[in-house]
Amino acid sequence: MVGVVYKARAEDEDLGLTCPLGPGQHTRCPCAAITYSIRAPQNALHHPLFTIHESSGQVFLQEGSQLSPGNSHELEIIASSK
Repeated sequence: MVGVVYKARAEDEDLGLTCPLGPGQHTRCPCAAITYSIRAPQNALHHPLFTIHESSGQVFLQEGSQLSPGNSHELEIIASSK
């Protein structure tokens, strides 16, 4: 993988409200762990240009891939908690 090209960030807004561990700023409820994925477009190429780290949300350009100046790429990033 090549360097990070984007960092997705999401939060579980009910952290501490519905968690069995109780409220608190430093509570790290396992049910609030966010996982990230990229939804592949319907016309996806065999080898995707980007990958995402499941727990950090960091998006990487695949090794050996290149971005062309002036082109844009749209990704649908899914953030979910358990």
